[in-house]
Amino acid sequence: MRVLILEVTLDLEGAPTLKDKRQLRLRLCERLRRRYGLSIAEVDCQDVSQVLCLGIAHVCLGEQVARDLEAKITDAVLSLAAGLATLREVVAEVV
Repeated sequence: MRVLILEVTLDLEGAPTLKDKRQLRLRLCERLRRRYGLSIAEVDCQDVSQVLCLGIAHVCLGEQVARDLEAKITDAVLSLAAGLATLREVVAEVV
């Protein structure tokens, strides 16, 4: 078994306040959780309204499955946040 660990950092263009950031985070996390069964939480920059940093983890049966899921998650984040945020960085590790 392998564990996929992702840290996704987004620059929020459409969130001038922390309340707007929270709404976007809740919507994004809920959809990813529902679609892929992920463990997901905001892990950094919690007091900065223009940056969203999410930590994501998922247990997979093999490394190739984890890498495929990584690509799917990245694509899903890009499509769900389209127009509201731009992807700054994705750091992935399979343990």
